[in-house]
Amino acid sequence: MSKSAGLDMDKGFLPVIYFLTKGRGDLSMHCKNCGAQIPGDSKFCKACGTKQAAQMSYATTAPPEEMKKVSSPPPFKSQKKKRSPGKIVLRVFGIFFFLTGIIVALIYLTGQQASEFRENLPAVLFCWGIGVILIGISFRKKPLPGIVPQKQANGGSTLCVILGILFVMAGIVNSVAEQAPKAKTTASGETSSSVIADATKFAGKPLEEIETLAGPLLDNGGISLTTVSGETVEGETYSPQGSATQFIFYEGKCVKYQYISDNDIPYEKKEDIFAMFGISPQKDMSLVADTNFAMRYLNVTDSISEFYVQIMDSRAKTFSAVKVTYDSNFAVK
Repeated sequence: MSKSAGLDMDKGFLPVIYFLTKGRGDLSMHCKNCGAQIPGDSKFCKACGTKQAAQMSYATTAPPEEMKKVSSPPPFKSQKKKRSPGKIVLRVFGIFFFLTGIIVALIYLTGQQASEFRENLPAVLFCWGIGVILIGISFRKKPLPGIVPQKQANGGSTLCVILGILFVMAGIVNSVAEQAPKAKTTASGETSSSVIADATKFAGKPLEEIETLAGPLLDNGGISLTTVSGETVEGETYSPQGSATQFIFYEGKCVKYQYISDNDIPYEKKEDIFAMFGISPQKDMSLVADTNFAMRYLNVTDSISEFYVQIMDSRAKTFSAVKVTYDSNFAVK
């Protein structure tokens, strides 16, 4: 076979080779100088004229620049989620309201103002409710379709909002209940609005006048009294027949009045107790003690130096005894 015949054979096989290799790439090469795509048997580049090597090479149809773009991985983007300033503000206010409610509750329950906690319970519940609602809203998330559904994304947030609404509703119910007029009845038939005795009438009165106001009194014997200066003196006690109530006299004048009931006497507000004994406190009255078991005031009126509520249950809003001191020399300091 001659050389020319061999070349003809090679040219005859080129279409076959091209057909068999079409799926993998064209029978071509790129210029080693400018990168232009040229036939595989080219000796010179048609674009720049640079002499090429005789060897043919397979090349992809995509230019080198496009191959670099495909092969290069996309730049890494941080997936760190930015916090919304609005949600941060809601969260701060929510925590503030919730902690305020807790602090107020602790002040009334652990201090000397436990009897007022019931009156301020609606405000505490409102603070808790608003705080929990704001916290729940601040944690609300956007659902991711196909990954995190709506219920799963905001389940905890919805629960917080519902709990907060329940707190607010409880506060409203308590507030309405506090303002509604009530009249509780004791075993003896007395209501919380009943006047038990006008204690202002007994201040400094002698025995004869007290008997005119309260009926016949029985002599219960002497009693030791302590003055403000610490001196001990002897006084006298008188009581209505069949009653534990006492009138205490010193030098012929009533200096103390002590009311004791066999039954618990209900009240709605602490001011009701003053009204039950006909007392209208003056503005400069001072609170000395206010606990779950007693309530004591000084400088109540011009004629009453001390008003002392005893045997008290501020949670149940009941009391059983009251001590009124008229002479300031015998008031407990």
